[in-house]
Amino acid sequence: MALAVEPFLTSYDPSDLPGGSIDPLGFDRAYNFLAEAFLPGLTNVASVPRYFSILCTGILLSKTSASATPREKLQIRLDTVQRLERLWGVANVLASEDDGEMVLAGLRGVRYARGRVQETYTRGATTCDFRLLLQQQRYGVVGIYGLVADNLRLIHRSTMDLTPDRGRRLAEAFRDGTDLPSEVARAILDTKVAVSFDSLRSWGKRARIDMRLPDAEARWVREALMEDPVRVATAALLHRCPRKENQAELARLARMRDAATGDVQRLLVLIVAFEEFFLSALLAFERLLFLGKQSQSGSFGLDDAATDEVVTAARARIAGRAEALRRAAEVVQMPRWHAGRIVLGDVVDLGGQLAAAPTASAFLERLLGRHRDVQRGKFDRGRPKMPWLERNGEGWQLTLADMSDLRAPPKSERDFAPHPYRTAAADAFGASHG
Repeated sequence: MALAVEPFLTSYDPSDLPGGSIDPLGFDRAYNFLAEAFLPGLTNVASVPRYFSILCTGILLSKTSASATPREKLQIRLDTVQRLERLWGVANVLASEDDGEMVLAGLRGVRYARGRVQETYTRGATTCDFRLLLQQQRYGVVGIYGLVADNLRLIHRSTMDLTPDRGRRLAEAFRDGTDLPSEVARAILDTKVAVSFDSLRSWGKRARIDMRLPDAEARWVREALMEDPVRVATAALLHRCPRKENQAELARLARMRDAATGDVQRLLVLIVAFEEFFLSALLAFERLLFLGKQSQSGSFGLDDAATDEVVTAARARIAGRAEALRRAAEVVQMPRWHAGRIVLGDVVDLGGQLAAAPTASAFLERLLGRHRDVQRGKFDRGRPKMPWLERNGEGWQLTLADMSDLRAPPKSERDFAPHPYRTAAADAFGASHG
């Protein structure tokens, strides 16, 4: 039977995710495919190893009866994990008060945890019945780390149960290695049980978020990371090309490209070419936004934009970078790469169209047309999103949909950040450790 509506791909717009890109030119779908090919199963936001210990330990401590339904067991485990996460957050805040060098970066809901400490300081104790995040299940350990933990075979995400060989052992290593206080264990099972700040502070120093995992925990996280052969190959390159102080990730990826061989090298050639083309296209687009914003009317003519020196320089670089991207995409051979060619082909086609533009005005029309089509392919409550720039007679006008956060006139690709490729997470999980 024929479908009444043909299936199609819309532009990826993860605006509901922490740090999610708003992707005005439609690069994110291809980027996510490349990142998954490079370090499969990981994400950029799930980058604090100790959260896997918290997730697994919460499941380990949960109490479910044999008569409970699968849905009831799932909910009990979710609730237990989130109660442990709240108390661990408070424990870290308390521990940091005694250690000025303790880093709480990456602690989900740290502001709420600090607020809980201040609210209850006179009592010197707390329960876990407070709100750590407005949407803790979505943006806390379950939402941010659950999928990766499933990919690493630490948990079964559909049931929130531990894998016996790895997830359970990680949980036991954290519970025993940090000497989890019995009152904390009781409190996560009964929200009326209070935990003293002294007990939480002491435990927080042993279970701090910013410490390198002890060997007993690190063993299971690293084993999970190294189970995948692609991650093994990437980890070898991360080890050979460690992060240098103040070095941008794209520069490190270029070093890895030069040190790699075979399929991994071809993938890195593609990633670097993709990012260089992306940055030049984004520079040209953001420069147009700037031209609109510096105008009192919020608009600009194409003839004026076509002679702008930054736009002209970006266009000149795009020609070579689009060709480098096309060549790199043709030679990559990896599992599931047929799907990759389809996803990446959209960006390669854009490069060809921009490079082939006969005039500067035609180049800008194609770039802005791309943005318009990308925005209309996104939906907000069932309605297509507005482009940030719309045609206005012979020029283009800013709209109320503009989401750019420009703070200064963009002048070069260095003014923008390339996509991150999960290397920080892999480093944190021990991939670059020998």
